Amino acid sequence: MKQAFILLVFLVVSCGRGNPGDGMESGTDKYEWSILQNLEYQNRDVNNLKFSIIEKYNYAIAQVPNESGVGAFYIMLNPKAPPFYKQMPSKQYSLSDERFSVIQSHPKTITTVEMAVRSHVAE
Repeated sequence: MKQAFILLVFLVVSCGRGNPGDGMESGTDKYEWSILQNLEYQNRDVNNLKFSIIEKYNYAIAQVPNESGVGAFYIMLNPKAPPFYKQMPSKQYSLSDERFSVIQSHPKTITTVEMAVRSHVAE
């Protein structure tokens, strides 16, 4: 009986630890999304934003103005947790070669982001 109780306690404790996740549930992933959400919220009604690379909390983030001239969307260039391409808000877009070159040449841009952004370069 005592052995069964010890086994039960062991199973509860070991199962309770759980899987910390693949990163999409991690604190780092949520933190990265919150940075993008904050930027998007602060600038959603701002007119005539410029394309730029913003350094915030040790992350590099591309600010890409919306075609309407109001607000922008944001691409994290160096996420540390999956998914390794984060964009806020999610939308279709196209980039000029010049803007892609700025993103590609930024020292913090990871290859996953570079490849994803390259697929949006206007032909």
